[in-house]
Amino acid sequence: MNEQDITKRFATAITRWRKRLGMTAQEFADFVGTSENTIYNYENGRCMPQLYTAMLIAERLGTSLDGLIRGE
Repeated sequence: MNEQDITKRFATAITRWRKRLGMTAQEFADFVGTSENTIYNYENGRCMPQLYTAMLIAERLGTSLDGLIRGE
């Protein structure tokens, strides 16, 4: 798995989780403690969060970072 694959998987996972929770991008941003624009950037694969932020997002979703990226 390369960096592009991880970015794409993370983008897909974040979008899937947000929709599963029935949240708007703003609600999800508030839930994970970031901005709506940042969530859009994650979902569109424009950027990846720093490791701490990615771990925090996974923790708030009740999953591991590995599980989040691998879709488990």
